[in-house]
Amino acid sequence: MTSLICFLALGFLFCWMMEQGGCGRHGHKEPADRAAGDRRAGRALRSARDPVCGMDVDVTRAAGTRSVVRGTVYLCSAACLAKFDSYPQEYAERVLPAAP
Repeated sequence: MTSLICFLALGFLFCWMMEQGGCGRHGHKEPADRAAGDRRAGRALRSARDPVCGMDVDVTRAAGTRSVVRGTVYLCSAACLAKFDSYPQEYAERVLPAAP
């Protein structure tokens, strides 16, 4: 009976550790790596950084998007859309990784 309880406790601990981000042996990932990993794993990207104002944008509520060499840019407002469209090369270089 004691071995069954220990086995269940270890199973619970393992599941809990995986929910918290793994066992820690793989090191920490940078936000850009994490966002790329989310896209590769089929998980949706939830937020992105607006290259014009630097604000974190919920991608489902973005005022608009633009395609750039590095991917898709999500913009927070009509004002940021207009600024981006005025100088797309300048702002496309500022594409930052998503917030963790």
